[in-house]
Amino acid sequence: ALFLKGNKKNTNELYFFREINSESLAKFYSLIERADWNAECSECSADVAYSTFLNKFKKCYDEAFPLKRANPRKKKQRKPWVTSDMYKRISDKNKTYHAFIQTRDINLLHEFKKKRNKLNSELKKAKRMYYLGKFESIYDDQRKLWETINDMSNRKQKDILIEEFLLQDKIVTCKEAADKMNQHFINVGKYLLVQVNSSGENLSIDSLMDSIVLFPVSPSEIDEIIKTLKNDSVAGEDDIKPQPIKYVASIITPVLSIKCYKAEFFQTNLKLPEFILSTKEGK
Repeated sequence: ALFLKGNKKNTNELYFFREINSESLAKFYSLIERADWNAECSECSADVAYSTFLNKFKKCYDEAFPLKRANPRKKKQRKPWVTSDMYKRISDKNKTYHAFIQTRDINLLHEFKKKRNKLNSELKKAKRMYYLGKFESIYDDQRKLWETINDMSNRKQKDILIEEFLLQDKIVTCKEAADKMNQHFINVGKYLLVQVNSSGENLSIDSLMDSIVLFPVSPSEIDEIIKTLKNDSVAGEDDIKPQPIKYVASIITPVLSIKCYKAEFFQTNLKLPEFILSTKEGK
């Protein structure tokens, strides 16, 4: 049996962002340009070279794009069925009401009610037509269908952060579970080899008619890969966004085009195991 223990996501959680604009990008370019990359280029170990490069790159990144605390207030999301003309009429209706409050003019009150009633009728009709069209386009997709129904009924999914769970009468944290799974997949080859050898069976392996050759990575190849990154993509595990990387690509591509294939070694900082525990509500 498996039991989960977790907490609901804190709605008052603090959020931070990095301001990336023309000014901060220019500062970042200047920092990267002035940095000394000779140590990374001359380092024999690909692992050490990349770690040194990443630390130096991150230092420049943090200086050019420092973390800033975001305003927790959320902007009110515009409803998709409300047109720009309707928003203008809503604003006009509100102004009429405020004018009535200040003057207590009964004519303004009648005018406000007339605008309000007509606008409410059109808003209800627009909302109905919007959802009718949406249901017609997703009637054969159960997931999108239920998302739309929940959206209409204002039912929002509750985020739960899993801290630990009970597995075979033992409390296990998510980190421990991730480490165990990583160890399993790292060592599974050894276990399978022992089982194959202990079976005593003679395995016949066909000879490979073709072969593969790995060529050193060139700066132009890395530059082409960097160009494919989208500016609006989210930051990765290292908290670095694509746009600044593309901005300084001409400087860092010669530094990055070193040693990985020659050393037959994959950098430790690029090995990022991930363990995601998914659950269904009520189970």
